[in-house]
Amino acid sequence: MDMNNHVFVARQAIFNRRHQVVGYELLYRESLENHFPERLDPHVATSRVITNSHFHLGIEALTEGKPALINLTEECIHKGIAHLLPKDKVILEVLETVPPSDEVYTALQRLFHEGYKIALDDFVLSAEWVRFLNVARLVKIDIQATAPLQLRRMVEQLKKRPNIRLLAEKIETEDEMNLTKDLGFKFFQGYYLSHPAIHSQVNSDPMKHCMLMTIREVMREDIRLPVLEKYFTRDSRLLFKLFRYLNSGQFPVKVEIRSVGSALRYLGTIALRRFVTLIATSLIGSDHGEALVKQGIVHAAFAERIAKEIMIDHEQAFLVGLLSALPEVLGVTTEQLINAISVETEIQEGLREYHTSFSPLGKKLNHIRRLTALYDNGQWYQSQKLANVLSIPMDNLPTYYQQSIQWTDEFLNHSLDELNQTGALNDAVSY
Repeated sequence: MDMNNHVFVARQAIFNRRHQVVGYELLYRESLENHFPERLDPHVATSRVITNSHFHLGIEALTEGKPALINLTEECIHKGIAHLLPKDKVILEVLETVPPSDEVYTALQRLFHEGYKIALDDFVLSAEWVRFLNVARLVKIDIQATAPLQLRRMVEQLKKRPNIRLLAEKIETEDEMNLTKDLGFKFFQGYYLSHPAIHSQVNSDPMKHCMLMTIREVMREDIRLPVLEKYFTRDSRLLFKLFRYLNSGQFPVKVEIRSVGSALRYLGTIALRRFVTLIATSLIGSDHGEALVKQGIVHAAFAERIAKEIMIDHEQAFLVGLLSALPEVLGVTTEQLINAISVETEIQEGLREYHTSFSPLGKKLNHIRRLTALYDNGQWYQSQKLANVLSIPMDNLPTYYQQSIQWTDEFLNHSLDELNQTGALNDAVSY
């Protein structure tokens, strides 16, 4: 397998006193070799961990919904890197190399009051670090680097602070595990319990990431137009298509569109969600994966026609069909895609493996997704079974399928023509 286009993150489990996994520390890796690269700047490593875990693999998928401990260097603290991370999913681990300066303390205070949880790594109790205990919630102690008597004294002092929980790290033997339990540690980490496990994924280029974030934004219940406007202004292809779409004759434009924001507001939520998802998906696959993207658009149009036949939300059916193509295009799992774009529960159920606990609408969307895929693959017997479940005549499907292919061909051909005309953008919009 070619690993040159992959991103890597290792995770090491953190356990409680009952040997249950309660979180993971995320560690940078450059390959499947399970060690930290020599001569790599720690700040660069942290930046890459954040990029790989948050923007590619997805923190929730990587940690199975448990907290992620992510190292912070002094440079990361001063540059505000932590603000890129979701405060409810991470614990910020201040490395032992960070100086206990006033500037660092002020920055950590700010993060603490904003709701971030802070851990102090390889902690050694000293006068200059005492004030940092006011903003910390977790203290990690390297038991290999701490003499037994010093360890006992430090634990006794820290246990007097009700806001602090203690984590013993680098536990390598059963005796060390028992000792730290007896001393009163709440959490435990080390090779005795688990080694770091590497997770990798095909790396998506920045443009694909921007498109995915655009899709994610329109899936929110409260679409943030200023954020969406930024994504459009970063990609002239999106911007050009937006103004061409508004001037296509499909909308009775009654107001003069003077900005990206006004154009987005004019579309309205439903039309905006459909337009952005469709256009972004087609652009994600414009460099490679065209067949997969075309298949996804066919499935979306096909699903929409079936949904109209059985009188359920055809917009949701369209999105399920469209999004079902993205995992393979992006090189991610369905769960990673769902975590990356906050879609409604019924759409999640439509995308996942079928389960009897799904909502009534989720079940129908799931049946429709599978029906479109089965029919596209010529699996007529299985298609007939799902058509019966949905109470749709099998005889109607050939017409819907041909209409979907025709609509997709027209859409993609029109999109390719537009891509060759992006130089006309300045003529299409005035700021």
